[in-house]
Order: sequence, then C-alpha cells, then structure tokens
Amino acid sequence: MTSTMAFPSTSLFRTGKSFAVVHFDECGKGLIAFLPEGAEVRVVGPSRIPKCVEIVYQSRSYNIFEVDLFGPCAMPVDCSRTVRAGRVKPVRALAVAAVCA
Repeated sequence: MTSTMAFPSTSLFRTGKSFAVVHFDECGKGLIAFLPEGAEVRVVGPSRIPKCVEIVYQSRSYNIFEVDLFGPCAMPVDCSRTVRAGRVKPVRALAVAAVCA
C-alpha cells in the first residue's frame, strides 16, 4: 500500500491526546489498543492498512491513521534538540536501577 500523505522529515512524534491504534499479533489478528497522551512514537513506514502508517511505541509495532499522527494533535519531536537539551532519559535504565538499588 502506498501512503496518501507525504512522510514528514522527522520520524519521532509526541501525541497530544490518546489515540486508538491497531497491533497485529503473530497470527495476524488485530488488537485495538490506546496510546496515552504524551506518548513518543517513531514512524517506521507505511502500513498495510489504507491511510495508515506503522509506528513503534515501547518496542511494539502499531498502525495509526495518518490524519491522527500527522494532524494537529501530535507534534513532531526534534531529536537533535531534545538530546542536546538533556530531556531524553532512558526510562528502562532508570527503572532497572531503581529496582536493583
């Protein structure tokens, strides 16, 4: 399937509200899930679902409508500026350190 929208120059987005997404399990069964407000997702490519893109959130792939992700309720994240400003923290590493401490 080809995308109906042009992909933006950034591939990292932060959601401004909760969005419904679809995850396909190993058998191809679609499972509906909801991304939380403020979720940072990475676009990995076009989806097999028309008018959708495939994203990754917390190491799991999902499909989301292009109009939701590229619309006014999700903001592109400038990765280079975020890393320089020190706002990106390895959440899993912090969680492991807190448990092991």
